[in-house]
Amino acid sequence: MTASTWAKIIFQAKQTAMMAEAPPCWIAGQGTPNGDLEPFKSAQKGSLYSQTDATDDTSHLWIKVDEGNDDNDWEMVALNSELPEESSS
Repeated sequence: MTASTWAKIIFQAKQTAMMAEAPPCWIAGQGTPNGDLEPFKSAQKGSLYSQTDATDDTSHLWIKVDEGNDDNDWEMVALNSELPEESSS
C-alpha cells in the first residue's frame, strides 16, 4: 500500500482541564497512515483515519493504537467481511 500522500485533521475535540492530554482526532486523507509525519505523528492514541482512496475490498478506517511515531502505530479496522467466520460447535 502507498504511504499517505496527503492528510488533514477533520475533527479535533477541544481539550479541557479534565483531560490529562489532548483527545483523539479524526483525520482524512489518501494512502496508508505515515506514522512519522504530521498529522499522524502528533495524533493521540484512539485517533481515527479515513483513507479516501482504499479499494472496496479493504477497510477505509484506521485507528492509532500506539505512540511510537512510526507506521506500526496505526492498525486497520477490520470489516465484517474480513473477520474469520465463527465455527458452530
